[in-house]
Amino acid sequence: MRRVFCLLAAALILWTAAASAMTLPSGLKEIGEEAYAGLPVTEIELPDGLQRIGPHAFSTRSLRWVKIPASVNYIAPTAFDGTAGDFCARVEKGSYAEQWCIDHGIAYDNGGIVYETPAVTALSFSQQGAKYIGTPYSVLDCQAFVEVCLRDAGINKNLAGSNAWYRQMDWTGTPEECVALFGTVPKGAFLFIHAYDHGEPLKYWADGLGNASHIGICTGTGLGAIHSSYSRYGVYESSFRNRTINGGWNRVGLWKELDYGEEINTWLRTH
Repeated sequence: MRRVFCLLAAALILWTAAASAMTLPSGLKEIGEEAYAGLPVTEIELPDGLQRIGPHAFSTRSLRWVKIPASVNYIAPTAFDGTAGDFCARVEKGSYAEQWCIDHGIAYDNGGIVYETPAVTALSFSQQGAKYIGTPYSVLDCQAFVEVCLRDAGINKNLAGSNAWYRQMDWTGTPEECVALFGTVPKGAFLFIHAYDHGEPLKYWADGLGNASHIGICTGTGLGAIHSSYSRYGVYESSFRNRTINGGWNRVGLWKELDYGEEINTWLRTH
């Protein structure tokens, strides 16, 4: 069995190449830049008393779980970049580490429940569109408009049309159903014009979800919605008052990648 010795913060740490989990020694106050980058471990437990975690300290593709004590008061934004897709941090409720996970979109567990915390707020998403008002439809169609607003808010996602976006949603329903369930249609909700008319691409016929022929964003301000319309030649604001509009917005979509606030986020996580 090969043994690798690492000197970190004046502590000699023993690690075996066959191990998948590692516990760092007590007395450690700071983990420096790239200290464990690339190390093939899946789980790491950080010691009580640790205070700082530096840039790319744990940037390793195999890492799936880390326990961060409440004593930590600084984590670099890139500390866990490049970890496994299902990476999760164990943190204490109310700790700096919990808030850091929320702010950076890192899944965390603070006592048996895993919270997937979107870093991008739905409010921020809803505010991106105003600067594009008047942009021609030939430059931004309805899907491209929504995607550029997401990109500006911090999410890079490209799909093949409004029907593809409709099928990405974690909840869909009428505006009235959304109000009954959540008290409102939140800012940053996706809006759709939807029908069961077989107008959707053939590949979607079998799923029974219908045809979402148009997509926009609920702003909750001004006229209430913003989108790019072929008939209006580009990006403009239209009326939406949390209710179904005849011939217009008749479906709301909520997506877990956006932060709608704890009540809605919790519902989306648990249903």
